[in-house]
Amino acid sequence: MKRTFIILCVVIFAFKTFGQELPNLSDSAQFSILTCSPGEEIYSKFGHTGLRVYDKINKIDIVFNYGIFDFSGDGFIFKFIKGETDYMLGVCQTDVFLSQYWIENRSIIEQVINLTTKEKTHLYKELKTNYLPENRVYRYNFVYDNCATRPLHKTMESIDGVIQFHDNRITKSFRTWVHEYTNDISWTQFGIDLIFGKDADAVANQNESVFLPDVLSDELQSAVIIKKDCPNRKLILLKRTLLEKQNNTESIHKEIIKPLYLGIILLVLGILVTIYGGRLRKTRKIFDCIIFATSALTGVIILFLMIFSAHPLLGNNFNLLWLNPLNFVPALIMWNKNLRKLLFYYHIFNVLLLTTSLVILALGIQVLNMASLPIILLLLLRTIKAIDRGRQKLFKKHILNKRRW
Repeated sequence: MKRTFIILCVVIFAFKTFGQELPNLSDSAQFSILTCSPGEEIYSKFGHTGLRVYDKINKIDIVFNYGIFDFSGDGFIFKFIKGETDYMLGVCQTDVFLSQYWIENRSIIEQVINLTTKEKTHLYKELKTNYLPENRVYRYNFVYDNCATRPLHKTMESIDGVIQFHDNRITKSFRTWVHEYTNDISWTQFGIDLIFGKDADAVANQNESVFLPDVLSDELQSAVIIKKDCPNRKLILLKRTLLEKQNNTESIHKEIIKPLYLGIILLVLGILVTIYGGRLRKTRKIFDCIIFATSALTGVIILFLMIFSAHPLLGNNFNLLWLNPLNFVPALIMWNKNLRKLLFYYHIFNVLLLTTSLVILALGIQVLNMASLPIILLLLLRTIKAIDRGRQKLFKKHILNKRRW
């Protein structure tokens, strides 16, 4: 709590340091990319990027930060879920910026950009214009428009020539990139895999993968500036460490149980219910009602995000095959004996969906989190058992009706 309060005070002070007018630069000014390592909190897991301006002559040392947002605004969480979050550009003294990351025990790497005087003037003018109250707010996009891509694009627009990145690189999908930053928090990774659709498994090209600050830093280090009739020049003049992260074995993410383990436990319970459920009819029904209603509710959330969210990686989500929003049907009508026939046919339909999801998992059509597998098997087991039980009751009812006739 104390550390959080200190960080909050630093941030509040940092972005009240400047008014609307920013000082002019001398020809000796330097621009550099600051790459901050990932933090412990989920919102800082992917790192951060700042754009530093240093002018020794005019005693200017400031950081342009595109990662500022106001979480106290009306409907922030709902807007964030829909991908309609507004971020803004802030400016603070570099020492204040560094102190914030020192408190959070995060490293900062600086890369000085190789700019001409004309390019520096153009970039600084663009940044000052962007910092005007009417321009500083922008619609945040996790992949295509964030704290890392904005400094890159502003730099690219100011350079007299074209930035060419190195061609030799390992290609990865968006999901794989995200996994590398969430491996230590399995519940977060599980949740991300549930809402990410097939689009997240597309390979991120060189321009798309720089949405991650660390990747951007690596790409910039080997990039060159190409201009017709001029020799190529390296984009980065100098790379150095401003802050070094201290070794700390303590982690604030202490998971009591991982999603995969919980899924296995539920599957074992489902097997026990299937074996002994005939003696515990009410317990069996409550168990089935909970798992089907929970899967349906999760499916409703996923369907909402897939249709209404502006996040670019949430489309075409095959998790809806096993997290079927229609699973509210068996959760509700299993208590009504008059609807057994409808329940029977629904379960046959649901078996087809669950089997298809296993095929998709096996073929890699969409990457599903491995914690999903025991839950899919659980739903499939209970659905097949319900079909068998429903078939027997419907057959018995049919025989009784025939005898009466």
